[in-house]
This record gives sequence, structure tokens and C-alpha cells, in this order.
Amino acid sequence: MDKTKINKIVIVAAALVVSIMIFYYFEGWLYFSDKYLWYVSLGQKYFEKIGDKDRALKYADMAFDINQERPEAHRLMAAAFLKKGLFNKSQEEISSLRVRGHDAYYYFGMGLISLEQKKFDPSIPYLNKSMENCSSNAVGHLMLSLAYFGLGDLASALNYLNRSKAIIEGDSKKSLQYKKIQAGIHLLHREMYQKENMERKAKEEFEISKSYYSWKISPAIFLMNDLICNKDSDKNP
Repeated sequence: MDKTKINKIVIVAAALVVSIMIFYYFEGWLYFSDKYLWYVSLGQKYFEKIGDKDRALKYADMAFDINQERPEAHRLMAAAFLKKGLFNKSQEEISSLRVRGHDAYYYFGMGLISLEQKKFDPSIPYLNKSMENCSSNAVGHLMLSLAYFGLGDLASALNYLNRSKAIIEGDSKKSLQYKKIQAGIHLLHREMYQKENMERKAKEEFEISKSYYSWKISPAIFLMNDLICNKDSDKNP
């Protein structure tokens, strides 16, 4: 076999591998099984990995063209509006979920919107309300920890952070949010250490956080996912 044919085979093989990787990364099978979720998935990837909020909104709109009653596109749109600083529009999307019967998510979302505006006091009642029937929501505890940290109540912040850590470490199923929550926990630990001028510990926590999730963690990211509730330990509505 001459060198030209070998080169062609290598190029074709490389193109095939890249195509397969792209197919799996963008969850191409959803295009055929659930095009609505495929658009939502594309929007989430642009939002999380690239920070392209406008592209996220575009794909949320494309999902709406298919179905406006399902919650995923509303959550994606709420997250994108939130990061653009369009708080009223984000609240509108969150409120639309309440109309559709997602009360816990409404309170959770309102809590996160308050956090993004650094309105720490108002965020706490919302987050507590969201966990009335789901006290094992690790994200909820993490966000409460962030709220108390913002208020300067380090003891309460650490208490809720440890609760979040205990819950997520007991998550044997390793949910889709597992790495994000772990990263968020270590990043908040980093902030606490920096507050106490413990720079070495702060750096260690930052490196650990990157091992879980290398992209930027913010409350808005958690708007896009389902609330995690351990049904064995919490009573659900």
C-alpha cells in the first residue's frame, strides 16, 4: 500500500473519530429521540462551557417552538437571562414554572436570583421554602451556605456547607450535578479560607474544585437542572 493511500486512510479514520466525539458531546441521539431536549442540551453546553448566553437563549427559543409546557427550556432561559443581568425576565421564566406546578423550583429559582443580585437576606426564606419537602437537596444547602457567607455569618455558612458535603458524598448514584456541587463546595471553602487569610488552604481547595469541574461555577448554573431530593429520607409532595 502506497503512502498516499495510507494518508487517506489515516485522515478518514481521524475524521470518523472526531465525528463520533462530536456526536456524543452534543448528544446527537437526542435529535432523533427528543428534539426538544436536544435543543435544551445544546443551549446548556453553550451556556456552561462557552458562556454564550445569547446562543443559549436561541436554543431555548427553538425548544419552545416544539413545546412550551415542559420546564427545561424555561430553566435554561431563566439562567441565561440571569447571567445577562436581566433579573425581571429571569423571574418571569421562574414564575412560569410555578404556574405549571413547580412550586419548589419557583422558590429555589427566586432564591438564586436574589443571590446573583447579592440580596442575601431575601434569598434565605426562598431557599428554605424550596426545601420544605426536600431537606436533602444538596444544592439548596450549598446556596444557603453562600447566602450566609455573603451576610458574614461564617458559622452558619460552614454549617450548611458541611450539610451539603455530607449529602452529596452520600449520593451513590452520582447525579448529573454531582461534580458541579463538589466544585461549588470546594470553591466556597476556598472563599472561607481566604477570609481567614489561610492562602495555602485556599489554594488547595481551588485545585480540588478544578478536579471536579473546570468551568466557572455560579448559582445560575444550578437553575438548569432538576432539584435533587433523596426520596428515602424526605417526604415528597
